[in-house]
Amino acid sequence: MAGITDQQIYDMVMQSQFWSNEQVAHYQRSQVSQLLRHAKAHVPFYQNRLDCMFRSDGTIDWQRWQDIPILTRENMQHDRDAMIATQLPAGHGKTGNSKTSGSTGHRVEVTATELMHYVANAKWRRYFEAQNIPANLRIANFDFLPEISDPSIDFQLNRLKSNALWQPMITIRRSASPRRKLDILKQHDIEAIIDFSNAAEILARENADRGFGLRLKYILGYGMGFTQSQRTLIAESFGAASSAPYSSKEGALMAYPCGHGVELHVCTESCILEILDDNNQPCKVGQRGHITITNIFNAAQPIIRYRHGDLASFVETCACGRTSPRISEIQGRSDPIFQFPDRELTLIGVYLNDFTDDFGASAFQLAQIGPVNIEMRYMSNAKVSLAKQKQLTAKLRTRIHPDLIMTYRRVPDIPYNANGKQQRYVREWTPP
Repeated sequence: MAGITDQQIYDMVMQSQFWSNEQVAHYQRSQVSQLLRHAKAHVPFYQNRLDCMFRSDGTIDWQRWQDIPILTRENMQHDRDAMIATQLPAGHGKTGNSKTSGSTGHRVEVTATELMHYVANAKWRRYFEAQNIPANLRIANFDFLPEISDPSIDFQLNRLKSNALWQPMITIRRSASPRRKLDILKQHDIEAIIDFSNAAEILARENADRGFGLRLKYILGYGMGFTQSQRTLIAESFGAASSAPYSSKEGALMAYPCGHGVELHVCTESCILEILDDNNQPCKVGQRGHITITNIFNAAQPIIRYRHGDLASFVETCACGRTSPRISEIQGRSDPIFQFPDRELTLIGVYLNDFTDDFGASAFQLAQIGPVNIEMRYMSNAKVSLAKQKQLTAKLRTRIHPDLIMTYRRVPDIPYNANGKQQRYVREWTPP
């Protein structure tokens, strides 16, 4: 794909949503055959893992696709070095690293190519257009601003940034109170926000309590979808439409809603999305199973048949005219709302690279066990020293709550919830 332009990528993703099943199959096999040959030749992890796909004469046996072993989150963690390509095909550009930030207890690092990001940008543009979202909105997002900044400053204008999707954004401190966030949004005439669904719910309730003083046009979710009750609350409180595609660091944008219902169209031009039962066999339409993805365009760290940790089912085709397959809303992702005496907060955006990297923890879980009490449960070969505990507590007080009381407990494992996920954040205390 050397020499391909952004416009050509965009034109392709706009056409692909109307391809026939035969066109999709031909295209995917053409692209994935290149990925398989590249991975086998230049990625140590896949040197023998893909042998089942190659006949003795070197041709690819597509009947053996389901014989490729499932890639797990543990593979992504422990075999990461072996998963990085020793060289890239022409036209894939530079690479960059990012870490997942979802609700699971095990975080992974992903290396991706420029080409993958160009394709992702085109898919985001398609999603915006499918939702009739204009590109010139005044948008705000939320983040944990660096500790070196003044804690009394709850937003940053100097972090305004532009891209092909929307106008510059203002970044608001995630740990600010809901009331303060609403004041900032109104002060800057914000029209849309990008946030986790439960964080948006907190803002919507606060806005309703204040007499519906802020009106918005759109609330765009990520990390997880909106429940029907959240959509209703957001519409009543802000007068806003709410929408959330299915995306991740591992798979980029994998599926998106078209506006006809809450179901999601699969991005077949960049992702092979399978839904498998507990025995790794394909599920029938309407049967819930485990989402398993193959990222077609990431040659830097090929992700082939990766068990994503989410649950969904294939559903019938859509009345919108798009022929791309659809899946139900994603199940298995949850984001508890922590309740403190003076505020509510969702913690899914609390990034703790230093705890997993410097403190030697392979996984952890933050559990609210009292009004301002949080227990850090962590898996590690060694106990975290008191000095490092104090260091982390000080950081968490700036990100979560100034009166936070932290305890630390080393555990042999992080338990799985009913949906088969190891949750990073749990709330085990309810206000009286």
